[in-house]
Amino acid sequence: MQEKIKISLPIIVEGRYDKAAISSIFDAVVITTDGFAVFNSKEKRAVIERLSREGIIVFTDSDSGGRQIRTYLSGFLPKDRIFHVYVPRIKGKESRKPHPSKEGVLGVEGVGREALLGALSPFIGEATARGREITPLD
Repeated sequence: MQEKIKISLPIIVEGRYDKAAISSIFDAVVITTDGFAVFNSKEKRAVIERLSREGIIVFTDSDSGGRQIRTYLSGFLPKDRIFHVYVPRIKGKESRKPHPSKEGVLGVEGVGREALLGALSPFIGEATARGREITPLD
């Protein structure tokens, strides 16, 4: 078994399968939005706000649902503490699902280890990219 890679900032993902994918590789605090449930949960919002004190990584899927959640989180979290990380837009279907997503792209859970390592590499060790947004080009 490979040793997990330490990331000191908490990571927000959409669901439990995304959390499982991240947690299998990284030693980090990972919180789920429970999809769109975060829009109506004062408790979840309070937890996210508390965890974002030193900074927080927002790592949602690159579909329209992920963008809506990302926009919502950006509306109440301090801009200087949010680090937006984007999953590559790869066509396909998650292995646990019988059909592809509405947009036909893989989410955080489906892109694989190398894509997750690449997307979160700026946050590994001392190389944290504080002070700038991580873009899809990264």
